[in-house]
Order: sequence, then C-alpha cells, then structure tokens
Amino acid sequence: MPRVMQEWYANNCKAAGSPEQLRELTAKRCDRGQKLDYYVNATICQLTVKSSTKQNAVQLLANTELQILNGARILGSVIGNDEDVQKLFKPKTDENS
Repeated sequence: MPRVMQEWYANNCKAAGSPEQLRELTAKRCDRGQKLDYYVNATICQLTVKSSTKQNAVQLLANTELQILNGARILGSVIGNDEDVQKLFKPKTDENS
C-alpha cells in the first residue's frame, strides 16, 4: 500500500495515513494473514487520531477491536493532542519530582 507509510519489525507495525487508508491496510493484513494462520491481535492494536477525526475513525473501524486513542506512547515517545500528551507524561513527571 504505497499511500500508507509503514514500518515493520517482525510482527510489529507502525503505520501512518488517513482512517480510510488504515482501515484498508488493516483489512488486507487480516485477510492475507489468515491464509497463513496469522491473526492480528486487534486488542493490542492502537490507532492514534486527531480529536477532530476520532468520530470518523470510530465509525470506519466499528467492526474491529482496534483501540482508537487521541494520544499514545510509541517507543518511549508520546504522540497526540496536548491534553493527552500531558496525561501520559504526568505520571513520569510526578515520579521524578
């Protein structure tokens, strides 16, 4: 899928794109994986979206178990809107105070 940026390491993937593109990517990976007895563990898959697109993403991915978030930790970094980034950083900053 050339329209979606993807980074893979073994069975871990990070991808960036619109909710529509990510829905297409998820559907293809699930379909192809099942043919090889590989099943996506959707309960640990996270989709981080802008607040303004969350409702659209929830509707597009309603038939999946993906977690749709406004902020998340990825390899020690935090991405998302300011409010969610602060929520994720707060325990660390409190711990070091």
